[in-house]
Amino acid sequence: MADKDRVTGALLIKSALGDPRANPLIRIADNAAADMIRCAGEFGMTPSARARVRAGIAWREGGGKFDGLIG
Repeated sequence: MADKDRVTGALLIKSALGDPRANPLIRIADNAAADMIRCAGEFGMTPSARARVRAGIAWREGGGKFDGLIG
């Protein structure tokens, strides 16, 4: 569809009245990207989240099975 619409690249669609409006898929993609950023923070995949995760890990003598996984 985007290849057929060379002017807007399918970023705009026609409403029922014929005037242009933003494609609803753009809002869906924006929401999905925001959800992924939130999930990345929860799982320690952002620099600030890694700092929080690293500070919360207790060091044991002899180490453990997952030592070196984060860091």
